[in-house]
Amino acid sequence: VIWRKASDPNPLTVGRESFHNNDRFQVEHETGEGTWNLVIHQARLSDAGVYECQVSSKLRHLRQHVLLTVKEKETNTTPMPRPDIKIAGTSFVEKDDQIHLICNATGLEHPPDYLDWFLNGNKLSMKNNNKISIREFVSITSRTIVSILEINDAQLSDSGMYVCRTSNLQIESMRVTVLN
Repeated sequence: VIWRKASDPNPLTVGRESFHNNDRFQVEHETGEGTWNLVIHQARLSDAGVYECQVSSKLRHLRQHVLLTVKEKETNTTPMPRPDIKIAGTSFVEKDDQIHLICNATGLEHPPDYLDWFLNGNKLSMKNNNKISIREFVSITSRTIVSILEINDAQLSDSGMYVCRTSNLQIESMRVTVLN
């Protein structure tokens, strides 16, 4: 039994012997089955083409052609998840109206543990300030945490740079101006 690539007159294998300088080409012979399979390890695009198996005996000479198609390995087109943070809300608010900001943060493997809000460098808290409301929602499956900051009865002193910061120190900011 001889295996060769149809485009090359030289045999790849004769019997169990390999005549190729590459160990990727081997023959598997099943004695009881009478099969002689050409095995190509780590197939490459250049291995594609027509292969010929020749079997000779005293009575006849048989040839069988096999078309080998090699496809490029599919790459994972899904981008690697990466941490991300976004802030949204109204940039301009009338005096005595409500400031409404939403911070959405995504973690690498799990959601950030918490989010903090800052106004002009000072951490905002609901303690001792009934104007401020901070609500958080966590989704394990989407690796996100959402924080909603609401400041009722907005005053000119509530104008400034609002910063949302995650437990892993991702930050995003947005300027809010309270109009008189």
